[in-house]
Amino acid sequence: MYDDQHESGVHELGGLIADDLRRQSRRGGNRRRNPIIVALLVVIVVGIAATAVYFGKQFISGFGSVPDYAGNGDKTVNVRVNSGDSLSTIATTLEKSDVVKSAKSFTEAAKKNSKANSIQPGLYALKTKMSGKNALNLLLTPSARLTRKVTIPEGYSVAQTLAAISEKGDVPLAELQNALKDVQNLGLPKWVPNVNVVLEGFLAPGTYELDPGDTPLEILQNMVANFQQQAGQVGFEAGAKAVAQTPYGALIIASLIEREAKWDDERGKIARVIYNRLAVPMPLQIDASTAYGAGKSGKDLTTADLQNAANPYNLRVLPGLPPTPISNVSEASMKAAINPEPGPWLYYVVNSADGHHFFTNDPAAFNAAVTQCKANGWC
Repeated sequence: MYDDQHESGVHELGGLIADDLRRQSRRGGNRRRNPIIVALLVVIVVGIAATAVYFGKQFISGFGSVPDYAGNGDKTVNVRVNSGDSLSTIATTLEKSDVVKSAKSFTEAAKKNSKANSIQPGLYALKTKMSGKNALNLLLTPSARLTRKVTIPEGYSVAQTLAAISEKGDVPLAELQNALKDVQNLGLPKWVPNVNVVLEGFLAPGTYELDPGDTPLEILQNMVANFQQQAGQVGFEAGAKAVAQTPYGALIIASLIEREAKWDDERGKIARVIYNRLAVPMPLQIDASTAYGAGKSGKDLTTADLQNAANPYNLRVLPGLPPTPISNVSEASMKAAINPEPGPWLYYVVNSADGHHFFTNDPAAFNAAVTQCKANGWC
C-alpha cells in the first residue's frame, strides 16, 4: 500500500513539473525557470537514486543470505538416511521434515565440517526447526542414530544368533524365540522338512540394520530372505541334486563344513572327505556336531560325551549325517557342499598354527599328523 501511494504521489508531482515546463516553454525559451521547480526536480532525482541504492543493497543482501533456523530445535522427529544418500539428498530430506529451514543451511554447514561425509545410513531422532549446523552435529552423534547394527558371524547357531540380536539390537530374547516358532510365516524354502522344523542353517550370517519399529518376526524373515537369496545365487537346490543330496542334506553338509573350515581353499576338500566317508560308509567323526548336540564347546567334550550314542548329533559313533544343520552357513560353504573338490581323502587334521589342515586317505599318516597336532597344541 505504501509503495502504491508513493508511486502515485511521484506521478502527480512529475505531472505538475511537466505542466510547468510546458508553460515555461510557451512563454519563451529565454525566460528564467522557476527555481522552486528546479529544486524539487533535484530532490526527486536524488531521492530516486538513494532509493535505488537502498533497495539494491537489500536485494543483494537477501540474495546472498541462507534461510536458517536458530537453536537446537523444537519437536522430536524421526528421519531416515538411506544407504548411498549424498549430503544434498540428506539436506533435502531434512528440509522436507522441517528439521532445517533450507537445504542450503545444511549443505553450507557440511562444507565446514570434515566429518560430514561420515554420516551413516539409518533412522535418526532429530528435532524440527534446527539450525543447519546443529542438525549436522546431531546426525554425527551416535546416540541419535536409532538404527542398531548387528553382525552375525558365519558359523553361529540359532541360539547364538538370537542372543546377539537381543543384546546388540535391543530386542527381547523371549520375543525372538516366540517369533522363531512361527515357521509358516518365516519364508522358509519349500524343501524344508515339515516335521520338527529347526531353523538352524536358515538365519543367514551378515550385518543387519535394525530399526526400533522392526518386529522380531520381520527381523527373522529378513535373515531367511537373505539365505534364500544366497542359495539362489549359487544354484543350491540344483547343485544338491547333482551330488545326490536333498537340498536339506546339502545344507547339513554345508554347516559341517562351516564349523570345520577356517580357510576357503580347504572347504572343497572337507566337503570331499564328508562325501567319501558317507560312501564307505564310515562315521564322519566331526566333533563340532557332537558338541552341538551336547550343548557344549568342542574343547569341553569329555570321553563320555564322545561315546554317548544317545546324542543324535554324535558323529564319533553314529553313521551318516546329523538330523539338522548345526550352524548358519556362508555362501562359500554352500558352494563347497555342492562342488566338492575331487580327491581320495578320508581324514584331515590341523597341521599348522594358522588352522590349515593336512588331508590324507592313509590312516597311519593321519595318526602321525594327529600326534604332531597335539604336541604343538593345535588340537
